[in-house]
Amino acid sequence: MEQQEQPSQVETWVYPFSLTNPGVQPAPGDYLRALSASEDGFYPLGANGLWHGGIHFGQDTAGKFDQDHGVKCIADGEVVAYRINAKIQELTYPGGIKAGYSSGFTLVRHRLVLPKPPGPPASAPTARQHRTRPLPPKTS
Repeated sequence: MEQQEQPSQVETWVYPFSLTNPGVQPAPGDYLRALSASEDGFYPLGANGLWHGGIHFGQDTAGKFDQDHGVKCIADGEVVAYRINAKIQELTYPGGIKAGYSSGFTLVRHRLVLPKPPGPPASAPTARQHRTRPLPPKTS
């Protein structure tokens, strides 16, 4: 079996789009407020109150995000799979109400490398001793 090359280590995290008016240091709340301008497909909860892991960008979020320069991946990685729909899928609810949706996606593998745990300071002495028998009890 051939060994696959590892994707590069994640160094930087980014949002899919930059804010059009980011201020000095944008915070996660600034992005969530901008996402709330979306007509539907809110993150992390949908309009129905259930978990929704996707984000919908469109006309309603265009004034909040710089959507003219492509979508950015959250971090460096390798595209493993993707699907682009030729046309929008359609779901018909009782009463004839129709809703369009896409089943398109991009799956990216990221290589996360955890930092090494800190060791003892260089100037701190350490002593380890292994015993085969317990120490005798202390007598006063």
